[in-house]
Amino acid sequence: MARSYVERHLANPSNSTQSRHAPNAPWRVPTIMAYKDQKQYRLPTHNYGRSGVYFITICVQNRIPAFGSIENGRLTLSPIGEAVSRSWQEIPKHYPVARLDQWVIMPDHFHGLLILKPNKNDALDKQEDATPAGRRPLRPASVPAIINQFKGSVKRWCNQHGYEDFSWQPRYHDHIVRNANALGNIRQYIIRNPEEWDPTKTDW
Repeated sequence: MARSYVERHLANPSNSTQSRHAPNAPWRVPTIMAYKDQKQYRLPTHNYGRSGVYFITICVQNRIPAFGSIENGRLTLSPIGEAVSRSWQEIPKHYPVARLDQWVIMPDHFHGLLILKPNKNDALDKQEDATPAGRRPLRPASVPAIINQFKGSVKRWCNQHGYEDFSWQPRYHDHIVRNANALGNIRQYIIRNPEEWDPTKTDW
């Protein structure tokens, strides 16, 4: 049976992108304190237009449960939550390079695995790839460009339908998936999220 692009990509160590964690460390959800301590949400020299698998977390401003509610492990989406669902699923229409893997909408945040297929950004030389992210123009069809479009789409829908007070947190968290084992762990984490929902938990 032919392997999927994701399986082939993660099975080849030369294709696996590096993350801020040690190469052999087990995957874990980074804590909010770790992000604050690092003062950096993106890896500063990573090309986020390069093919790979990215675990994305985006939160509602002030952790307001704008997307719905969970009872007995079952999520009921609000109208804003339904807009989030539609906008996420439309990403491949806007960006053919993108594929969606496991994802989940929670009351006050969103988790999703975003896949970038092989593309022209993979051919960038090392010098260009080493330019700090804050000094580069936003690359088309890169992870930041896709997330900006997704967040903007949801916000525009809210503005047009009487939810002008809704806002995202300005930034988002990402984790570059290194191997198939990490991918499997993240998929299970996403699947279990509604069952393990704790509104007091803020450790990512």
